Amino acid sequence: MASDPGREFLFLNQSLSSKPRSQREKELQDADRRAHAARNSRLKRPVPQTGDGAPSSRSRSSKKPSRRRVEAVQQDDDGLVPLVAKQNLAVRPKTPEPQHTVLPPPFSSKSLTSTIPLGQGNHDPFDTASIGGLPPFIYDILDHSYRFVWPAVLNQDPQTAQQFAAMRRRSARENPFILHAQIANAAGHKLRLLPAGHQSRSLVTRAISYHERKALEAVAGILQKDPSPPWETIVLALLLVTWPAGIHEDAPSKYPVSPMATAQNLHLFNNMELTPGRIQQIQRLYRVLEPLGGLDGLSTPDHLHVFSFADTFVSSRLGVRPLWPWPKNLHDAFEAFNNLVLDPDAFQLSLVMGRGFSCVKNAQLLRLLMLACRATLAVDLYQRRVPAAPTIREICTVRNAVQHQLCSLDPPPDLVPSHDDSLYNMVRLATLIYSDLVLFPLGESVSVKSQLAYDLRKALELLFTGVPLKAQAECELTIWCLTMGTMASSETVHREWYVEQLGRSLREDRRLLDWILFQTLMSHFLWWDHVLQPRCWDGWNEAAQSIQAHASSFVTTENEDTVG
Repeated sequence: MASDPGREFLFLNQSLSSKPRSQREKELQDADRRAHAARNSRLKRPVPQTGDGAPSSRSRSSKKPSRRRVEAVQQDDDGLVPLVAKQNLAVRPKTPEPQHTVLPPPFSSKSLTSTIPLGQGNHDPFDTASIGGLPPFIYDILDHSYRFVWPAVLNQDPQTAQQFAAMRRRSARENPFILHAQIANAAGHKLRLLPAGHQSRSLVTRAISYHERKALEAVAGILQKDPSPPWETIVLALLLVTWPAGIHEDAPSKYPVSPMATAQNLHLFNNMELTPGRIQQIQRLYRVLEPLGGLDGLSTPDHLHVFSFADTFVSSRLGVRPLWPWPKNLHDAFEAFNNLVLDPDAFQLSLVMGRGFSCVKNAQLLRLLMLACRATLAVDLYQRRVPAAPTIREICTVRNAVQHQLCSLDPPPDLVPSHDDSLYNMVRLATLIYSDLVLFPLGESVSVKSQLAYDLRKALELLFTGVPLKAQAECELTIWCLTMGTMASSETVHREWYVEQLGRSLREDRRLLDWILFQTLMSHFLWWDHVLQPRCWDGWNEAAQSIQAHASSFVTTENEDTVG
């Protein structure tokens, strides 16, 4: 075959092919071509010069030849008249102005974004190049967080998500400690999605440990060299390292879940490991923010949203007061839903919701209860997809404000509180349970509900041992608190106590043995059927059955005594 020239083999070197070897390489080549085309299209064309070196200032009309020829005009007395040619008007050339070199605004290393205006959208549309020199799996990790995790956590407008993703990439290229912090945080979110025993878990775990250590070392070195208030980029890097994702996915709940459970990616952080070392890092972040004036010293709205969200989350998980007060620039959240556009269903709900809190005397708590009612109406409109419903971004800001203020309420200072203080503490804890179910749900795997159920039980026991409840409004308010505790105590040791106390309340008011009337009473407080009705039915049914069992055993005992 080798002797036949017509059938010789031709070997090709496939490594020299110009085709991209991967989808990522193709995207980079396309980006280079677009950037090259954009640069070449901006080149200035040479300006035509006149004889004396000044720019030509002829008008457009002088550049075009005349469309009509000048015709000869024949006079009656002297025959032919010579042709009159149309002359161009003399135009004085424009006085040349001295050329001034306009320098672009400088780039500030203390800012997260460049201050150079790039196009009408104020961002470079070709700024899609990634950081070079990283392993392929790091690109996948960062891309997942750029697209799905961080825009929602920062509560950003979806229309500007792509722009901010480019800003974060550019910040990572310019600040190595930001790159390390982003990789550490993004790897945590990726690790959460990998099943147990996956071959990539050990690799991602090592990446988290390495880049977290590098980010903290770099930030510590910068702070030692510059004792002045830190840049917001440093604060953001510390937050990325301090506030990682949860360690695993929550198991599906047998009850309906509020849409606010996934809003702002809250579910990604539910089971975050708040170890003593992690709490120490959070306290260190608090000290770093002090020179800036706390959250009010942050100039970027996105940073305000994410820091207040993180502070509210940690205080809810630990059951402590938030580290910082609610930012002044976000105080409009308390008035955001004053003028909600309600459809007929939401309007009927608004007529009764909150009426049962008339006996609450604490003004701050009562104000938060009314704000929680409006937030519930907004969630209801959003869940039913009413056209006039507020966006999920608006609801997130309000619910974060409600939860932050609820966590800021202190329990009564006295070990044996007064009657009014006992009512205040009981309603405060029951409202926290409601928020954990509807507004700020932290998932079933977190022990927040069981801790709140325990605290509420202690508050109710103090109330029951004090002055007996005589007012009807206080009795109904206590039943609502018992119902909240019953739902929160599911699968805990406190469930039996709550069912027993709820059954006693049902025996005292036999009307509440009717399920419809019981639901009607609950709707006078903080209530949303979509989430609470199935849970409430289980608790109410247990209490009602315990009453029937007690009544049947009592009748059996009487019959035996009669026969004897």
